Amino acid sequence: MCKIIRKCTVCVIIALFFYSCEGETPEAEDQSGGQGEKTEETEEDEKVEEKSFFAQDLTTETEKPYKLTAELLAEGKYCNVWVEKSTPNGKETAQKTAEVYDSKIYPKMLNAFDGVDKTEYPNNLGALNNIMDYADALTDKNKKLTILFLDIKDGYKKGVNNGYTGGYFSPEDFFSVEDFPDSNEQDMIYIDTYPTFEFGMEGAYETLAHEMQHLMNFTTSWVKRLYDNEICTMDLWINEGLSSAAEYIYRGNNKNSKRLAWFNEDREQTIASGNNFYIWGDKSRSILDEYATVYMFFQWLRIHKGVEIYKKIIVSEEWDYKAVVNAFNAGAGTTMQWEDILKSWFAANRFKNATGLYGYKGESDFNGITTRFAPAGPTITLLPGEGVYSAVVTGGKSIEEYCTESSGPNIKYAGLSGNAISEATTTAGGALLTFNSNTSQDQVDADLETGNLTNEAPAEPEQSLLFNIAANAGGGGPFRIEARDILALNKASRDGGGGGDPAKFNRRQMHDFQNK
Repeated sequence: MCKIIRKCTVCVIIALFFYSCEGETPEAEDQSGGQGEKTEETEEDEKVEEKSFFAQDLTTETEKPYKLTAELLAEGKYCNVWVEKSTPNGKETAQKTAEVYDSKIYPKMLNAFDGVDKTEYPNNLGALNNIMDYADALTDKNKKLTILFLDIKDGYKKGVNNGYTGGYFSPEDFFSVEDFPDSNEQDMIYIDTYPTFEFGMEGAYETLAHEMQHLMNFTTSWVKRLYDNEICTMDLWINEGLSSAAEYIYRGNNKNSKRLAWFNEDREQTIASGNNFYIWGDKSRSILDEYATVYMFFQWLRIHKGVEIYKKIIVSEEWDYKAVVNAFNAGAGTTMQWEDILKSWFAANRFKNATGLYGYKGESDFNGITTRFAPAGPTITLLPGEGVYSAVVTGGKSIEEYCTESSGPNIKYAGLSGNAISEATTTAGGALLTFNSNTSQDQVDADLETGNLTNEAPAEPEQSLLFNIAANAGGGGPFRIEARDILALNKASRDGGGGGDPAKFNRRQMHDFQNK
């Protein structure tokens, strides 16, 4: 079911699209769970425009809005950069951000994600050249994106709560204050200053690109997914997948080893047990699994279908898995179903072939990815989209032998051996792939289905990839996650759960919290 937002009279609260970071940070004063030490930065005779903005307090369950005062410290061709008053190095940060946005982020993002034809925009809004023009026309009509640097109230406290929000986009800002009293009534993105600035500005620019995709995706929904005056927003895993791709688009490379290192480490063996991106925030497993696997999946799509697939997905009239399936098959003469695409990606992670779908075409950053076998046992329960591998040691069996009465109706099997998939048998020395092809997004326990495993231990125990994540250059923090998860972390912390560590908090708690 799509998430519906009424265009005129708003019928549901709109979830904020947050992007946040967690990890080891330099020592810094923190007296208020998010507010770092600030110093005045003004010039005696310089007159700077000031303005009040609403922002969200993520330390409260209701994301309580509050007001702050910011200064306009840089005006670019395509953006205005506002900085919360008394932010250290505010002017320098604003000017550099305007330069990077105008020259790099703006053109790269439009090239990758702007697929709406000019003729599809309403005629009464004037000449619109791209989706960012449309976002502006729907809001403040000043021809520029508002970028607001602020110290986001996220409950960050070094050594106690290491999760923090790097930035966010709020769809509420597209609506009037009559619909949302805390709307800023402009196309805008919020970027954190503390502790984000401690890690250098490249992370902030990646966050800006990530959140810009969320804004572009939401705005595209007004054109492509508007039904009976209601907006259908894309499924969360697709929206997050495209935003993870936006990070790649900005960087121009795959040097995002934190995602791949997290996949390889699999410190709780939750990925080996099936956890991935399809059901986002599904149960008591690491939320960081979602970010690692969705990044890999959307890079796999790019490698095989070109960067153009991102544009095809975002402009789809579909909002769920069908948007990905249709984009994957577009112009390729193929008719692969979701089950086929998912199975091929699982095989790609196991084989890493240099050619064909069962690999990443030799891109060096993916040559080192490692999969592990599921925990020992005869069966496993899997949610939609989840899949696992089990070792085939003593000899092959027919796939039909695994399709027992206890096997769930959407559970599928395939033999993985050498560098190819077998739909008929497994082979000694290979693996059995067991996965749930159900496309449901209801996030209910009823979607859990039982799948069979080989129940054989590998001939040679798999080498442990566990390492000190804080000391490893690839696997160390900060880790970027959505601040809806930060909200859940803070809630879990208040309730005595595993708050503060996005690798450990109870995601069933998070799901319950989000759906109250």
